[in-house]
Amino acid sequence: DEDALVREQVSRNEQFLGTDGQRNLENAFVVVVGVGGVGSHCAHFLARAGVRRLRVVDFDNVTLSSLNRHAVAGREDVGTPKTAALARHIHRFAPHCQVDCRAEMFTEERAADLLEGSPAFVVDCIDDRNTKVALLAFCCINKIPLLSSMAAGAKADPTKVHFAQFRDVVQDPLAARLRWNLKQYLKDAKAEAVDFDSIEVVYSSEKSHMKLLPLDAEVAGEDPSELGTVPNFRVRVVPVLGTMPAIFGMAMAARVITNLAGKPFAPAPAPTMKHNAVHKYRQKLQTRMA
Repeated sequence: DEDALVREQVSRNEQFLGTDGQRNLENAFVVVVGVGGVGSHCAHFLARAGVRRLRVVDFDNVTLSSLNRHAVAGREDVGTPKTAALARHIHRFAPHCQVDCRAEMFTEERAADLLEGSPAFVVDCIDDRNTKVALLAFCCINKIPLLSSMAAGAKADPTKVHFAQFRDVVQDPLAARLRWNLKQYLKDAKAEAVDFDSIEVVYSSEKSHMKLLPLDAEVAGEDPSELGTVPNFRVRVVPVLGTMPAIFGMAMAARVITNLAGKPFAPAPAPTMKHNAVHKYRQKLQTRMA
């Protein structure tokens, strides 16, 4: 019967996590916000590990250029929502997994609805700073367990991928800007006492030598706010080696799986930044934000 099939399907996991650990994992409800390169790999392996209730949130559609990094999408999925493509694929190997697809952008106004149901974990794989701030703030204020991905684009070295607390991230401009934005956001929300520095994140300490690609010549003179698919969203392209989002997503899945099963691992210490470098970096950031 179906239950016997599922038990055999997850048997190697159960041998690793133990019977109670596997049951805890299967009974957990996990929300993955952003199911592009990082999030699709994470959600895919949460389902393979045995998670039976997933909610996936993403407003975007599959494009040809996203096939270099998306975990499951094929050419037949181009033009369809990333959430739907992911759910279809998961159903093929895990029909017992209930995938709640929310094909919409995460926003402050929609946060309570998109995260309702008391998730055991929220996995942040958003690549837009404004929406990411809204998600991190909501989870911190409401004490929802959270794991967040920093920038996987424009990086290539898998040996420099780390887990760390938010305050300890180095060589990641996105994290530096996020900390500043999140501090301002919480101040405006009169929630300055909320601890966001201890958010656990996955990031790369590799120094990027790649920059955002310029706009195409035919739109270079246009107002950038008119070019995006949604208002205030990044319109320039980040060069991405497809392996890096996959590594980030797999690492996040491993962390969530072992935590939910009660068998967390202790990540190796991440590199730290020297005091002079911290001071110089802070001055540079303050100048840029002024």
